[in-house]
Amino acid sequence: MSANQGNLAYSIDHIADNFDGGGLGNGSVLDVAGGAGTVSRSLAKKFQHLNFVVQDLPDVVSAVAVDAEDMARIGFMGHDMFTPQPIKDANVYFFRRVFVEWTTRQRRQFKTSSQL
Repeated sequence: MSANQGNLAYSIDHIADNFDGGGLGNGSVLDVAGGAGTVSRSLAKKFQHLNFVVQDLPDVVSAVAVDAEDMARIGFMGHDMFTPQPIKDANVYFFRRVFVEWTTRQRRQFKTSSQL
């Protein structure tokens, strides 16, 4: 059993339950520093009209196992969030537990490189 299983701080249930994806049409969600795409996979099950891109460091995304169902609407992209953001047209830029893990200086650098 996972050490964080059942810990609400790590739960993603509230994200899918409270995400207002219905008004996005056939939109797209960019999951920045999204790791294995856990949040995007959960949202994709509920919002079948949306497409997702999960960004994380190249080593992280290259190790992610993606099944055929996920591949249809969830893409994975290696990207360092401290470099300029190549995706400029997503409807939603999703940041989960990103900013709390960095110093103020690093957060400023990230915001500058994102230009969102």
